[in-house]
Amino acid sequence: MIPNNPRIQKWEKPPCDFIKINVDAAIINNMTGLGVIARDSNGLVLGSITDYMENQIEGECAEAEDLRDGIIWAQDSNVTRAIFETDCTSLVNRIKKHREDITIFSNRMKKIANLLDFFTEVKINWIGQMSNRVAICLSKLALNKHCTPSLDMEYPYDIYELVMIDSCMKGSGL
Repeated sequence: MIPNNPRIQKWEKPPCDFIKINVDAAIINNMTGLGVIARDSNGLVLGSITDYMENQIEGECAEAEDLRDGIIWAQDSNVTRAIFETDCTSLVNRIKKHREDITIFSNRMKKIANLLDFFTEVKINWIGQMSNRVAICLSKLALNKHCTPSLDMEYPYDIYELVMIDSCMKGSGL
């Protein structure tokens, strides 16, 4: 289970042989925005995903869909060692305990957990929102634009600035 007082309060670089993938979903007025960002041990962006949906998805379901998108991006990019981070406590707990979960939502979680078998090594971590600022901004970007923007590594200034701030921070995420 996740501790009440998480220790990570800022985005931290992953170890040099891992890719860190942050995910977040935002829901406002029957609209859902998803944001995924993948970075290497230098803090450099390797890829990102934004998605917009006009129909509101329940919060945990949106976060699960976003995690699934991040996992599929990592598989398509041949990432073998990944750290996935989300600020959704219940999602992390469900993934870590998916074999014990007997709720209706458990079938969806088992499918997502099975996607993790692709990786040589994988971790799913809960992080505070201050550690997930870029993914949060990407999900809100999709909401604000009412579309799925194609970024092609060209980010609005506020997102670029957050990526640069994160990449200058020291420490590893394990």
